[in-house]
Amino acid sequence: MNPQYSYLADIYSHLMKLINYKDWATYISALYDAFDIKGDKILELAGGQCSVSRYLVKKYPKIISTDLSLQMLKNCNESRIVKVCCNMLAPPFKEQFDYIFSTFDSVNYLLTEDHLRVLFLSVSEIMHKNSYFTFDVSLERNSIKYQKHLNRRGVFNGIKYIQKSNYNREERIHYNDFQIELENGQIYEEQHKQKIYEFEDYFRILEETNLKVVACFDSFTFDDANHKTERAQFILKKRV
Repeated sequence: MNPQYSYLADIYSHLMKLINYKDWATYISALYDAFDIKGDKILELAGGQCSVSRYLVKKYPKIISTDLSLQMLKNCNESRIVKVCCNMLAPPFKEQFDYIFSTFDSVNYLLTEDHLRVLFLSVSEIMHKNSYFTFDVSLERNSIKYQKHLNRRGVFNGIKYIQKSNYNREERIHYNDFQIELENGQIYEEQHKQKIYEFEDYFRILEETNLKVVACFDSFTFDDANHKTERAQFILKKRV
């Protein structure tokens, strides 16, 4: 089993071709405006191939996009974006950012509550009292609704792939298993796991940190999220 996104990076854009990253970027920017955020130091965590940041870089030219996978970052050809390969649990910055964001349920890749706490602690260290941190999470209804749609196979740029998606309700883990066959016949496998926490878990864990929830929306809207929401958007500030 290979590390996540080691070979998947070469077909990732094809797998995500139906995702409207422009709309996602518009929403991230709308949140910035709605909360009257000041400053131009913007940081993206777990940005992958910078598919959101490439739409934001014109408005926020100082944006920095990070990801754990160097291969994913290498697949971004937008030279205006500063890219840093790092773990979102340990962002290697001494400066403080005005606006920090993460998209496409990247936070669900943190499989334990301890890792969530580490994330919130680490991010708070690079925030000042007026900074905001926003991220979205996939909830159980989303996994149940879309797990079958992600069972697929195909060919892209000579690379054959098979994806199998399964949500284990007892473990509350959403599995995505990939088999990737390169043009030379070599076969690689990757397994991606996402923890599908209860909606209330995030609030409970955040109560133990120095970050507070200032809003939680049904993603892509400004409507309040609840336990029936498929994808929730959290907006956080530091406790003063």
